Amino acid sequence: MKQAFPYPRLANFLLLAAAATYFCTSIHSPVFFESLTIGHWIETHQAIPTEYLWSTAGAGQPWRSPSWLFELLLSLSEQLFGDQVFIVLKMLLLTCLVCGLSWLYACRARNAFIGTFIALPVSAGMLITAVLGPHLVGWLGAVLLIELAYRARLGEGTPLRALAVSFLVGVLLANSDASSAFAVLVSAVVLLSPAVEGEVLAPRAKRLGMVLVLVLSQLVTPYGGLQLLTIAQSFLFFLSLELGQRLNPGTVFQYQVSFLVLLWIVLVLLWPKHRRLLNGGEMLLAVGSTVLALASWKAAPYALLLVGLCTTLVWGRAQLSELGNLGEALSAFRQSMAKLPPLGTLWLLLCVLIVNVLNLWKVPFTKVLLPAREVDYLLEQPMDGALLHERFIGGYLVYRFADGKGRPRKLAAITDRSAFLDQPLAKSEVELETLSPGWKEYFAQLDPKRVLCRIDSTLYQVLTYDRSWELTLLYGFPPQSEPAAMLTKKGAFGWALFSKAAPESVADSESL
Repeated sequence: MKQAFPYPRLANFLLLAAAATYFCTSIHSPVFFESLTIGHWIETHQAIPTEYLWSTAGAGQPWRSPSWLFELLLSLSEQLFGDQVFIVLKMLLLTCLVCGLSWLYACRARNAFIGTFIALPVSAGMLITAVLGPHLVGWLGAVLLIELAYRARLGEGTPLRALAVSFLVGVLLANSDASSAFAVLVSAVVLLSPAVEGEVLAPRAKRLGMVLVLVLSQLVTPYGGLQLLTIAQSFLFFLSLELGQRLNPGTVFQYQVSFLVLLWIVLVLLWPKHRRLLNGGEMLLAVGSTVLALASWKAAPYALLLVGLCTTLVWGRAQLSELGNLGEALSAFRQSMAKLPPLGTLWLLLCVLIVNVLNLWKVPFTKVLLPAREVDYLLEQPMDGALLHERFIGGYLVYRFADGKGRPRKLAAITDRSAFLDQPLAKSEVELETLSPGWKEYFAQLDPKRVLCRIDSTLYQVLTYDRSWELTLLYGFPPQSEPAAMLTKKGAFGWALFSKAAPESVADSESL
């Protein structure tokens, strides 16, 4: 009997949605809170920021937000639907991204099963640490532009419609996230790379026209394309910082890099040795992004996307008989999956999806990872003197130190966005994080009255034995309190707040 519902497509969607909501976590990232604050400022002033206002690093410096549209979306969503909308928005974006990856890979592999098979590990690596930030929109836009570029490369579809859709997606992406430059670069490489065996390309003029349309789309912003300069400056600064200090090298002990290694193994096993199935541009994208991922695991999501793309391209361009034992095993696995009972499979996937959604709905925010009680204490005290803190928590402090309209009442020390605007201060902060030579310059530049740091950080150990600093809060409680002692005994993650000791206290301790 013919099935009354589209089992393959429905099952595929439920599987991808269940995976997306499984990888989704409650909101806790400082990146989100800084984006929300800037969105409040944009909504209040009905203008986009042209200088950075929220931290000591870069305060008053010319600055262009490449993600102003996403930030405004966050602010408007909060105003219309309340805080609960953020976890819904995150689940929707992650589901769209996972489905988009499956669609891209299925189109390139010419096989829906292989598209899903490759999309799942790629999604796992990309989303395992994903936060509600503009990069989710950037990744989704990159997926759309890459597929449109491949269709234009092969002359598929209506040329004018493809140009119009590409231009629209490019404009939205240029105003939503800095990774728009990545998407345009990859699309240009796809369009201009030479043909592989058996491939018939569209006329070169049409492909060049597509590249021109994508480049022009990046100029349709309130900044007139100058946000690309900000993106380039920020990327080059952080690249030099990562390579120079080796802050976040990619290793197989990180989920993102582990999935990347697995994808490379699959790609090598599938690739027929006697056929050239990837052109130089595609190999350059895969290898170059992998090198960046090994230099810094923060680049691993982009490498996963591109290596997954190359894997599906090999599958789609080769014959099944040429794909070796792994290709035959995947085909056999697909046939065995098709024998699963339809109703039981759908019901199981639906239950998993519902459980994932309900768990996230009940706990939309995870504040245990944020110094909420410490900041509550700071806001109750007179806002005198600078606060020294780690860069990654700067976005949360921007949010807490601003009023409801996004205007700063007190400045954070530094954030990920403002670091490149004050490069000497950013380098000093990195030296402080690693206690490299010159780390005391960060103290000298800020002259802080208070220090907020993680309890498991080296800085905490240094300040604990420094008589010029006294511990004010431990895990958000007075150091001698019972909750602080209990959490210390458990070795839980937490924050410590130090205050500058009074001169007479330092003198008394030295006399003893």
